Amino acid sequence: MQLNTFNTQGVWRLTGALREPLPRRYRYIRERRRYYWIKASYPVFPKNSPIGAEINQIIQSYVKQMRENTTLPDNYKPEPLEGLPYFLIMVNTVSICRRGLVSMYFDTILYSGGANEIHDILTINFALVNGKAKQLNFDDLVRSEEDGEIIIRRHALPRILDAVERRHRRTGSAPSLQLAAQSATYYGRSEFSYDSFVLTPTAIMWVLPPGDVDAYAFGVYPIKVPYAEIQHRLRVRLDL
Repeated sequence: MQLNTFNTQGVWRLTGALREPLPRRYRYIRERRRYYWIKASYPVFPKNSPIGAEINQIIQSYVKQMRENTTLPDNYKPEPLEGLPYFLIMVNTVSICRRGLVSMYFDTILYSGGANEIHDILTINFALVNGKAKQLNFDDLVRSEEDGEIIIRRHALPRILDAVERRHRRTGSAPSLQLAAQSATYYGRSEFSYDSFVLTPTAIMWVLPPGDVDAYAFGVYPIKVPYAEIQHRLRVRLDL
C-alpha cells in the first residue's frame, strides 16, 4: 500500500494500511550541567518504517546539536545579574502519526541570560511516496506556485495580522502590523518561514518563530488555515 502521488485529480491520499497509526515511544532527558538544566522529550519511531528511520536520524542530530549549545568553556564566568541556572527545554508536538504520514515539531527554548529566551522551531513532515520516505515542503502541498501565493496572501496573512493585533491588545502595546504584512506578503521572497508548518487532521498550521512576523519578545505564532478553505489549491487530501 502506498501514498498515491498522482491520481486522476493529481491529489495525494493516504490509502489502506498507511492510514493506520505508526507506533512510537518516548525518551526523556533530565540533566544538570554546570550552569544549565536540560529537560527534553522526543519520540522514537520503529526503525523498520522508512518514515520512522528518517525522522529518528533527524531528531537524534537535532537533540545532539541543542545539547552542544549548552557546552560552555571551563573559564566561563556569568555576569552577576544573569539569571542562573540557564535552561534548555525541548518540547515536541506530534500532530499526525500514521504509517504513511508523520507531521510534528519541536519548540526548543534556550535561556542563557539576557531579556528573552531563544526559541528554535524545527518542523518535520514526512510522507511515504512510492514506498520511500519523502520530506514534504510547502511547495509539495500546493498545485502551483500561484496557489501557494494565494494561500499565503488570502488565507494565512489575514490570520497573522489578526493574531498579532490580538496579542498586542492583551499586553496594551501597539502592534507593528506593517512589519507582519511585509514579512508575510511576498511568497518565497521574504523572511516568512513557509516551510515551518505541520499538518493537522483539519488544517495546515504554520509555527512561526519569534521575530518572523512580530517583535521577538512576543514569541511563537501558531497560525492555522483549515483545509476546507484551500482544498482546491492543494495536492494533499488527508481525509483522516
